[in-house]
Amino acid sequence: MIYQYGQFSILGVLLLAFVALSINNIQPQERPKQSNISITNQDNSISGDQLMVELGCNNCHLGISSENLLTTRAPDLSHAASRYNPAYIFSYLQNPQKVRHHIGASRMPDFMLSDEEALALTLFLTEQNSDHVQSFKFPEFDGITNWFGWGDDEDHGKKLFIESNCNSCHTINGEGNLLVSDLSKAGVKLQTSWLKKFLAAPSLFSNDHMGMPSVFYKMNNDSSALNEVNPDAVEDINDLVAYLASLDMSKNELDEGYDQFKKTNLEITSVLGEKIYKSQNCAACHVSNVAGLGKNGPNLAIEGSRVKPEWLMGFLKQPHAVRPNGYLVGSGSRMPNFNLTDREIEAIAGFLLEQKIQLADFQEDQLSAFSQSKAHALLQDKLSCVGCHQIGRTGGRIGPDLSGLSTRLTTEYIGQMISSPHQLEPLTGMPSLPLPLKTKNLIVNYLVQLDSGSGGSEYIDLIENPPYFYEQTNNSSDNYLKYCASCHGEKGDGKGYNAAFMSDAPTAHNDAKYMSDRPDDTLFDGVHSGGLILDKSNMMPAWGNTLQPDQIKGLVMYMRELCDCSGPDWAKK
Repeated sequence: MIYQYGQFSILGVLLLAFVALSINNIQPQERPKQSNISITNQDNSISGDQLMVELGCNNCHLGISSENLLTTRAPDLSHAASRYNPAYIFSYLQNPQKVRHHIGASRMPDFMLSDEEALALTLFLTEQNSDHVQSFKFPEFDGITNWFGWGDDEDHGKKLFIESNCNSCHTINGEGNLLVSDLSKAGVKLQTSWLKKFLAAPSLFSNDHMGMPSVFYKMNNDSSALNEVNPDAVEDINDLVAYLASLDMSKNELDEGYDQFKKTNLEITSVLGEKIYKSQNCAACHVSNVAGLGKNGPNLAIEGSRVKPEWLMGFLKQPHAVRPNGYLVGSGSRMPNFNLTDREIEAIAGFLLEQKIQLADFQEDQLSAFSQSKAHALLQDKLSCVGCHQIGRTGGRIGPDLSGLSTRLTTEYIGQMISSPHQLEPLTGMPSLPLPLKTKNLIVNYLVQLDSGSGGSEYIDLIENPPYFYEQTNNSSDNYLKYCASCHGEKGDGKGYNAAFMSDAPTAHNDAKYMSDRPDDTLFDGVHSGGLILDKSNMMPAWGNTLQPDQIKGLVMYMRELCDCSGPDWAKK
């Protein structure tokens, strides 16, 4: 039966209902309104700076617009547990695809998650159920039959879909007009109970910039309850959802695969998933119950002075690990792959390469064999660079690989980064080393003349090495996490993620027996001047040019907290 509403049939306006899968808050018979932000197709011409805003680059990087579009374009994940099928989340995280086609160039990128990392993240998301509509009184959809006495009618749902011209905005199995989203996998992706509530009261779920009309029900005056538009509203929603759920029968297979993988990885927990969620700064784009990581990437205001154009173009096309465990040390953050088109790469690179600052000139000199050997010996045996940086197949995984550095960075940037790292990158964990000018020039020339050796780094496994976080404060605990934990461990056990790449095991600061024999002055000297001054590994950096004396004293006192011990009695007199 077809019920009339004004001059339009319920079937006629049902087209607008399916926009509910992505858009909300439009009055009936009203066309979707454009927001004041231009919505562009990713293949259309768009400036590099605006494209970066649509992709959300500014949520992680300094130096570009602070405008955040993504929280109104990306799905609200605070109630992911009631909205999505867990197996779909698990599958999607491993192979993200653009779902919403009405949000311009914005899209979900690929964070190159392992299956185990994707599982941890899925477990976390499927616990997010702070649904603001839980107390709202929805119609009773279960156990309802139509006036023929039948249950859900998929054929009737299909008829509703076709007669209401839903394919003018949506596609199903390749047919239709992809203006909003493809509905072929709606039954696999969404929980049917959520979808029914959404169709009944779409405005309650809206976080988009365009709206979705309420077709089956209308809110009462105080928005506390729903009133039927027609007496068959429940049956129509049930039939419609039944049809969508019948389109792809892979759900059972997907569920079985997910459940089996969960059973064989019982050690992976939602607690770890929450850390991964934060480490990838998911909260910068998605409304959720977890605070974001904040700015966690290089300052792009200097990108044109920092990188080589050829490297930048290649990196945008195929991002890879530059800092294996995050720009913020230990955070595990990654540069995701947006699968950019060639036109998008050109637009972004063109914009970034214009972002320049004045750097000190550097005169490159071709090193003799003797000078190369001297520089190599300094790096391997005297300086602390290999404690954090990989050269060839040896060295740490905190900072970027130094092999083939000249293909990535400008010589001027390398020189100034060694001299004053915090001036260029305020959030960096790199120490400022008091090198004589002659030594600095030798090292810079050696690095830019190195062969492109190792073939690049890989991201640190976030399951084996859970991310950790700190605030940019002067608190001793935060300073320990930023400057010490990567090698010495979060709890001072000497088992930081970078310890596996050290030639000598880092000191365990929680070892009361060992630490009780070390005076505070000795610990201070080790932090201030590095490992060599204590006749230990040169991989331990000198932090005296980076940290103030009071900050180093604070680190010494924090080590005493970790070991729950004090120094030897003779040192206290």
